[in-house]
Amino acid sequence: MNTGNGSPSPRSTVRCRPWPREGEIDVLRTADSEARYRRCDRQEHHHHLVCRRCGHTVEVTATTVERWADRTARDHGFAAVSHTVELLGLCGDCGRSRSQE
Repeated sequence: MNTGNGSPSPRSTVRCRPWPREGEIDVLRTADSEARYRRCDRQEHHHHLVCRRCGHTVEVTATTVERWADRTARDHGFAAVSHTVELLGLCGDCGRSRSQE
């Protein structure tokens, strides 16, 4: 998108049809702060394993993380805490191809 003077527009609009329900679209921030959006299959709270090489993503539930987040917030006097967990690594295919390099 362009502002008309040759510089990029600071905002972009993404249109999804049908419009996704809350929790279906998730945002991932890359190392250079770029926002990448993905559609989630799970509606309940979950986390992601993300391949650093190809971007393959797996949705996972982690009750241990939930308990840790709740306990840590409570221990420090926080309430109504939310969190996002992204585990970055190499998926099976990328890990195998890396070991063959």
